Amino acid sequence: MRWITQQHAARSADPSSVLPDAKSVICVGMRYWDGLRPTDTANTGRIARYSWGRDYHAVLGKRLEEFTRKLVEEVGGSHKWYVDTGPLMDKALASRAGLGWYGKNTNILSTEFGSWILLGEIVTTLEIEADRPLQRDCGGCRLCVVACPTGALGPDYSIDSRKCISYLTIEHREPIPVEYRPLIGSWVFGCDICQDVCPPSMEPHLKSSRDRHAWAAEVKSYVKGGDPISTPSSDAHVGSGAPTDLRSGVDLVWLLRMTHEEYLKTFRDSSIRRAKPWMLRRNAAVCLGNVGTRMADEPLIQALEEDEEPVVRGHAAWSLGRLANRKVTPLPVAALVSALSKERDPLVREEIRAVLPG
Repeated sequence: MRWITQQHAARSADPSSVLPDAKSVICVGMRYWDGLRPTDTANTGRIARYSWGRDYHAVLGKRLEEFTRKLVEEVGGSHKWYVDTGPLMDKALASRAGLGWYGKNTNILSTEFGSWILLGEIVTTLEIEADRPLQRDCGGCRLCVVACPTGALGPDYSIDSRKCISYLTIEHREPIPVEYRPLIGSWVFGCDICQDVCPPSMEPHLKSSRDRHAWAAEVKSYVKGGDPISTPSSDAHVGSGAPTDLRSGVDLVWLLRMTHEEYLKTFRDSSIRRAKPWMLRRNAAVCLGNVGTRMADEPLIQALEEDEEPVVRGHAAWSLGRLANRKVTPLPVAALVSALSKERDPLVREEIRAVLPG
């Protein structure tokens, strides 16, 4: 990530850069496990679990603001709070504070909730006795490393953000590299795979033998890899339109056709607003190529011909080729040739030519 420069890293490692005379950092974690474990479904995009509810910046931020106000009333001092919003190393601070240990999936793993926690900090001028870090690590477990579809995780507790599905679908402002598009599956915003397969993250939430067996089967499917839906079970469109409950995912066709007004209305007070509308349409196009049925053909052709953003048109062309490669629909050669004759953007023209035979 280009914004992580040496200067930024140095500032992030020094709490006094945000609050002069800082003496301590109070670290907090808020659990967000929901219990539901959705699976890939035709024509439906999956949303990372942390975005199912209200924007965590606002929820946790409100609590930290209240906590800080009470600190001032009770003991005085100066304080500044952050929820993934300031130049602080959230995970490094949480690890040193004993909230959890740094896992191979590069998340903080708490003993009580696993990695399903959101982090926040209060930098304070109060001098507080430090907690002890947990003396734990992931040992020989490599499930997250093996299960990551794009190979973003390394065995040395490192991550290559350029390969991470969460980064590609939320932060990446350019075309998604072609080699990663099939591996995204139906993840239209974020990804939970490295947490879904993590034993310390899941074991606290598996309450019955049935839950444990279902989770073991899920882990095996992730480790095995392959197309999430190689043969769609149904040609029917889910027809849900705008989502009312993000736990069940989002209608990819609706998302591909989403207007700016629908974006503002549907994702109000949601962390999904971190991604721009055109990015969500780009992601929807990719996911339809991966998990779409025959009914995805027409909406993708429409996006290829009419979307105002070149990146969406280019990804729609790729997805039409992906549907054909999956033997879901024949390649719409005539539509692609017609689009090529009208297209002026060089990158979109390149995407279309890559799909056309010969």
